[in-house]
Amino acid sequence: QGMRLLAPSVVGDDDPTAVETNPGALGFSRSGLVLAFDAVEDGGDAIGVFGNFRLGSLSSALSYQSLDRNGKLSAGLGLRGGRVIGLGVGLHWYNSDEVGALDDEFSVDLGYTLRPFSLAALALVVRNVNTPRFEPDLIERVYDVELGLRPIGSDRLELAGGVRIGEVSEDMDPHFRASLSAWGVELRGDLEIDEVPGASG
Repeated sequence: QGMRLLAPSVVGDDDPTAVETNPGALGFSRSGLVLAFDAVEDGGDAIGVFGNFRLGSLSSALSYQSLDRNGKLSAGLGLRGGRVIGLGVGLHWYNSDEVGALDDEFSVDLGYTLRPFSLAALALVVRNVNTPRFEPDLIERVYDVELGLRPIGSDRLELAGGVRIGEVSEDMDPHFRASLSAWGVELRGDLEIDEVPGASG
């Protein structure tokens, strides 16, 4: 899935990282550039560069993530319908110096975002639509749903919860996040629970 982003928003951050989290939110995102850094569990560093250019209701994005000895190149296109609906597609190519099965493989994500009013938003992302095969494994489709709430009607306070569902494994992984913005400072946090006991036997 690429590098770990800070409290990733499926409903959609209004920045270029939407190409990774939800291409359906690209139509709402502003033109810009994001640099991201993280530590890889096995040692080394992960570095990501995310760029986005928006023209009216159409938005395009390009990113590259370097994860130690692996890389991920992504391109996305998003379309906004009025101020309410966002649709998008993300294409991802992989390369690796340590896992040959990753070289020259690609995956496709589809995203949908609904923002009917300022207090709430709903998003659905279907990841790995083409079920890529990283030999010997077939990567299943994952359905990622999130509901975001803005109790005061602005992005100063946002609460969200959702679930990722594996199409074949039927794993259900809930996730929750919160963000608070004030005086130019933003605090973010998230919690993910992998493979809820009993959800898939």
